[in-house]
Amino acid sequence: MLFATNTGRIISIGLSLDDLPDDFTDGPNDYGVSGQIYGKYGPVSGYLLASYDQDSDEVAIRAIGYADIGPGQLAVYGLWASGAN
Repeated sequence: MLFATNTGRIISIGLSLDDLPDDFTDGPNDYGVSGQIYGKYGPVSGYLLASYDQDSDEVAIRAIGYADIGPGQLAVYGLWASGAN
């Protein structure tokens, strides 16, 4: 889903659901859910991504930010995980 305006603002949202068959690996496989939000406002943009794995019952969250500064671009990344995901 993409939302855009004529003022240079953009918002994009995505969601996925993953389900693997039981014979894919040793043992049962459950589902996983991932989501992403992207936003841009003038020279600044960023992503927020999150994933949940039901088999391991763990969450991972990632944030990525960009800013156009002079002739270059500054990028900042962050990650948090509740365990092995």
